[in-house]
Amino acid sequence: MKTVVFTLGALLATMMTGSNTDSADEASVKSPEAAIVVRSNVVNAVRSDIFGGNITWIDYGYNIWDAKTNRPDPAILQKLKDTGITNLRYPGGCEGDYFHWAQAIGDSRTPQPHPFSHEWPTRDTERGVPYYPYFGPDEFSELCKAADITATIQLNAGTGAPQEAADYVRYCIDHGFQAAFFDVGNEPHLAGNGWELVPNIPIVKTPEEYVAFFNGCWSAVQSFAPQAKLGAVGLPTSHPLLRHSTWQQVVISQLADKMAYLDVHCGYAPYFKGEANDRDAALAFLAASKQIRAYIEEVKQELARYAPSAGPKVNIHITEYGPLGWPIDRTIVGGLCLAGILQELLCEPRITAANHLPTLNTPKSPTLIGVCDENFAPIPGRRIWDNVATYVFRLYAEMIGRDVLDVHVESATFDSPAVGLTPAQTGAPLVAAAAYHDAPKGYLSVFLINRNLDAPLSISVDTGFVRAKAVRETIIKADDYLAFNDWGHPRMVIPETNGAADIEVKSGVFHMTLAKHSLTRIDFTSAHG
Repeated sequence: MKTVVFTLGALLATMMTGSNTDSADEASVKSPEAAIVVRSNVVNAVRSDIFGGNITWIDYGYNIWDAKTNRPDPAILQKLKDTGITNLRYPGGCEGDYFHWAQAIGDSRTPQPHPFSHEWPTRDTERGVPYYPYFGPDEFSELCKAADITATIQLNAGTGAPQEAADYVRYCIDHGFQAAFFDVGNEPHLAGNGWELVPNIPIVKTPEEYVAFFNGCWSAVQSFAPQAKLGAVGLPTSHPLLRHSTWQQVVISQLADKMAYLDVHCGYAPYFKGEANDRDAALAFLAASKQIRAYIEEVKQELARYAPSAGPKVNIHITEYGPLGWPIDRTIVGGLCLAGILQELLCEPRITAANHLPTLNTPKSPTLIGVCDENFAPIPGRRIWDNVATYVFRLYAEMIGRDVLDVHVESATFDSPAVGLTPAQTGAPLVAAAAYHDAPKGYLSVFLINRNLDAPLSISVDTGFVRAKAVRETIIKADDYLAFNDWGHPRMVIPETNGAADIEVKSGVFHMTLAKHSLTRIDFTSAHG
């Protein structure tokens, strides 16, 4: 395999910059050029646990549980398998820190606070309305077994107690449910300063209170399951949602020798669209992976700084990630944002698990699987479809087990404005590329993201394999960067897969033109050489 780096002589194209309008006149830019070189060194392996999802105890687990048959809905279960999801995190984000697991088993269950109850968050009085937990720990266990996937259990560090959390770990073990990971809490560092998701039911903790909770849970679990993997909650100090500036220092310095991983939710972008126009929001989505990479590096540095001995050995989990900001998140731009995030997660050895949020839900969410009816209700009369994110997720999940190769990209760049909680970005690459290699079988797949909203992009790619032969090309594209799939139009954006006879590879190098705002995957065989 060749290791020489091709240097692009000049990028003579116009950069793609942010616009304050959606004017078609401002959409005419020249096609920039980019050069991609696949290098020989392996930077990571594609781990299966990166392709997790989140599921909730509310609404029958996003209505995947059929109460009439007392089993998973067969159609949704099959879609879960087809999408490539390998792990599910339960009982679900913020709602998990109000959830008492022991009250959600058996025939007589206690209604639990529903933090996202009707019309939330417009009416404070309606937050936290009690909801019957039809989809409890036992139903979740049955779902994971039916889907043949692993589980991440989020322990209640909000309204729960350390012993209650430890008892949930014991319950899983005693009932033969081998959860892979246990998150001690969700986001106790985000709430506070007079604000709580559910009024009068606080879940916020100071760093010191959280450390005490984790230690109590950890000590109890150690007495019966020292092999259980418990993760502590963190967030990079520069993150705008962190309410306690000393959180990382206190948590890492005191828990690094006990936690199996640090759980950070820094894989979202841009959180919400706000008043931004569509184009500015789209640019923020496309540049999001640059900011996420910066957050990942910050977390690694903080682990090393605050726990010099144990910190560098601590893995990182991102158990909530994905495009977030209605309605752009459901569009093809949201799908390209997800592609960029996945490429960052897959090339980082310290990240050993990640869970997309949410997995399936009503349309106003960046879901992997669409499930609802024409009135946006989940049942009855529902339809199940693939969102743009579904296709993107599946294409990368097919790379599980392959080597992640180092890729060098020279490309024009673009700037994006601040949108939501994502700061402005400068110098974001217009093209992003990744390569995944199955050495025993001689397969190579190259992923190419064109972030230009306005024009195709001409590129050259040096695969690094002299005898590489392109055999298949898959493209996700649309004329309109706001195109999306929904109940009424489930196939507005679908992958186009065909042979790659028109891709001529000479000595491992080929040239092609990427469609505007698109994701292209090219599969090669006979890649030894």
